[in-house]
Amino acid sequence: MSSDNLLGIGAFALVCGLSIHALRHYDELGLLRPAVVDPVTGYRRYRPEQVRQARLICALRRVDVPIDAVRAVMDDPYGESLHTVLQQHRERLVDRAQVCPGSFPHGPRGGPLHRTRSGYA
Repeated sequence: MSSDNLLGIGAFALVCGLSIHALRHYDELGLLRPAVVDPVTGYRRYRPEQVRQARLICALRRVDVPIDAVRAVMDDPYGESLHTVLQQHRERLVDRAQVCPGSFPHGPRGGPLHRTRSGYA
């Protein structure tokens, strides 16, 4: 693989919105492996094509989707699990809000949260 088009970890972090620390962590977890790791220095380099995957991980983690659920999304090449994972996460958050009603008194439209056929409103 030519290293001409690879991004160093710092540049990749800036482009995708993840910290260098997070990128190392996701490498250790096997969630987002760099394209190349220098065997002497350990320096990680990423392909530009990995930016989309990294941004998705970043977006999911920003809303506190658990790592195992992020992994399920990343392992689904056709993207069918994304909707399921987000729906399940939303239900967990609403259930958490129901436990602490004083902390989250209003739903997304300003009214009280309540369960509907399609989820929560």
